[in-house]
Amino acid sequence: MTVIRGAISVEKNTKKEIIEKAIQLYKTIIMNNNSNNIFFVLGTQTKDLNSYNCITALRENSLLYSPAQCVQEVFIKNTLKKIIRLNIFCNDNFIPKHIYLDKAILLRPDLEIKNDAS
Repeated sequence: MTVIRGAISVEKNTKKEIIEKAIQLYKTIIMNNNSNNIFFVLGTQTKDLNSYNCITALRENSLLYSPAQCVQEVFIKNTLKKIIRLNIFCNDNFIPKHIYLDKAILLRPDLEIKNDAS
C-alpha cells in the first residue's frame, strides 16, 4: 500500500474556487504518480473552507470512483488558512511524489515541484 499526500491553498471560500482547486490538486497528484489502483481518498479542509466539500467536487466532476471522505482539519493556532489536503491510498507499492501547490508549499518546502498542470 502507498499513500500519496497533497495540499493546495484556496484564496476565496467559494464553491467555484474549492471545486477548481480540488480538481487541480487531484489531477496534479495523479499525473505525477503512476497508480490506477486507488482504493480510498481522504480529503480535509481547514475550518475556514465551508462553502463546498472537496470530495464532492471530485465526484461531481467524474474524477473519483473510489470510497472517499472529507473531514475538517483540526484547528491549530497560527497554521495556514484555506487549505485543502488529499491523502490518496493505493493498492500499489511505489515511492510516491507528494504534491504541495500554491501557498501549501509552505507546509512542505522540501517537496516543491515545478507545476505546469491545471
